[in-house]
Amino acid sequence: MARGAPVSLCPTTVLEWRDVLLFAMCWEVMYQIVKLALKGSPHPKIKQLGASYFVAFLNAAICSFGGLWAVMSLLAGDFAGRMVVGDAQSPYWPGGPAGELVYGWFAHCFLGWLVYDVVHIAFWYPKLGGADTVAHHVGFVCLTCLGSSHRILPLPVAWLLVGEISSLPLNIRWFLIYSGRGATPALNLTNYVFGLSPVPMAAFSAG
Repeated sequence: MARGAPVSLCPTTVLEWRDVLLFAMCWEVMYQIVKLALKGSPHPKIKQLGASYFVAFLNAAICSFGGLWAVMSLLAGDFAGRMVVGDAQSPYWPGGPAGELVYGWFAHCFLGWLVYDVVHIAFWYPKLGGADTVAHHVGFVCLTCLGSSHRILPLPVAWLLVGEISSLPLNIRWFLIYSGRGATPALNLTNYVFGLSPVPMAAFSAG
């Protein structure tokens, strides 16, 4: 009997760039809405760049909470579901296949934001970030695309998304400073939260 062709455990699929660009457009619409809302701000920096930092905050919130849900869901399943995308259902609200959602929604949403943000960084360069920010974005794009195109490693990708949690206090800090609240207890608290933000992740990883 002739031997058939070997079956790949991690078949290559095509990344849905149409969805990525759709998410990028959604982020741009959000940016324009917030920019219009901040048009009357008495603080020049917030008036000029506040919309970008608000969108970055919103992206970090979606990545952090979506990634945390995915990590908890994948850890509740078997080991295979953490390494290769499967159809195992999450025991946590709102349910659904965690591995599929990591790539179908969260990763595509994140990639959309990265595309949107790289365009804005280029437009405002270097006010929104320099070469280090671009390198950070390119690295995340490569890692996410690698996992998505081969449908592997949903747990590490979800964990990368959780890493955006440190961006939450960073963006709050920016708004506090440029709204004239740089010497307030709120800024001190935000600095402590930012400093401690990696601790739960490290403890969770060690556990």
